[in-house]
Amino acid sequence: MTERRPLTLALAALAGLAFAAASPAFAAKKHKAKSGYRTITVQSNYTTETVTGRVRTTRSGPQVQLPSGAWIPCYLGCAYTLRTQSIDFWKWIQENAGDRG
Repeated sequence: MTERRPLTLALAALAGLAFAAASPAFAAKKHKAKSGYRTITVQSNYTTETVTGRVRTTRSGPQVQLPSGAWIPCYLGCAYTLRTQSIDFWKWIQENAGDRG
């Protein structure tokens, strides 16, 4: 049973990479900053606004730095996390608020 676990994890990682590479929502410019961190630049799904954040690798996985300076774990890719937790955050909230008030 333990022999299958590394293979399962590897297949899941490959599937995630294939999904991220195929999806235009994950498109981001990447380059190495002078600080040693990789940086990514993403564009909003709602406007032409862009944001750039640094990416680092930790023992628990990759993290992206928000414009506020906070480092948060990447979920469904660092570009997706940076976009949804910064420039698209309030637009998404407004779009999905419905009749709550």
